[in-house]
Amino acid sequence: MNARTRQWMVAGAVFLAVLAVTVGWVGFLNARSTPRWQQTAPGAWADPLPEGGMPMRVASLTTTSMLITDRGDQPAPAGALWAVAVIDYRPPPDGSYCSLILLAADGRRWSGVSPLDYSGKRTIDSGCGLPAGVDGTARGELIYLIPEDAAGSLAGLAGVVTAYRGTAPHPVLTPAQ
Repeated sequence: MNARTRQWMVAGAVFLAVLAVTVGWVGFLNARSTPRWQQTAPGAWADPLPEGGMPMRVASLTTTSMLITDRGDQPAPAGALWAVAVIDYRPPPDGSYCSLILLAADGRRWSGVSPLDYSGKRTIDSGCGLPAGVDGTARGELIYLIPEDAAGSLAGLAGVVTAYRGTAPHPVLTPAQ
């Protein structure tokens, strides 16, 4: 084997080593940045928030074309429905805040709408910023605006997760039956 062939073999080996490390690193980053979801039992308590410390459960998840407030009926836009989730949660002593997304079985997800997006107040307070009740549990309501075709495929609520979140599956709170 002459010197020129050896140089090409070393260059090829270095190229393959760099390629293997790059493929491994990209696969690792993809595994860490792609959330995996795991549904809880219907009505079960779990902690869906990345920072932890606030167990929750979905008491109910309903869809409707008309949102009822103290200022009258609020119709959903054409081709859309309101999805109303009632959640029970156990807030920590130092206060609470939650931002949950609504997941569909096909992977689509929606963020909650602000109380400013509709007119009036609902019977249950929006979000999960209430103090705990007598039994340590509080109840809140999260409202989403979803396409009509998604109404039959709603999977549940999950915490909003950001990049570099690990490889463990994140719980999806499934509504009580």
